[in-house]
Amino acid sequence: MAAPKGNSNAAKGREWANALERALKLYESKKRKISRGQALERIANTVIEEALDGGMWAVQEIGNRMDGKAAQSVELSGSIEHKHVHELTDDQLAHIATGGSLGTADPQEGESALN
Repeated sequence: MAAPKGNSNAAKGREWANALERALKLYESKKRKISRGQALERIANTVIEEALDGGMWAVQEIGNRMDGKAAQSVELSGSIEHKHVHELTDDQLAHIATGGSLGTADPQEGESALN
């Protein structure tokens, strides 16, 4: 399913790439003695040299570009309590009907978990 019309989330992740594109175009427009492709080659060689010299930022950058970023793990804990609708009070049903839930792990001060 495609993103809704007007969704600009994908553009947010491309800001750095877009800035590099603009910088390379500006670089080319200054009539440099090397082409855009040659400039990118020099930049890539610099990153490789940094990695070979032990620069961990460069090693990580190469790994991220070659293999993709490592997946992040998320650990969730807790329990789920199932209640049948006939077990709920009218107040609890009204709370759910207005967009609330039956409770949180840690109710805020002055709030009820409605359990």
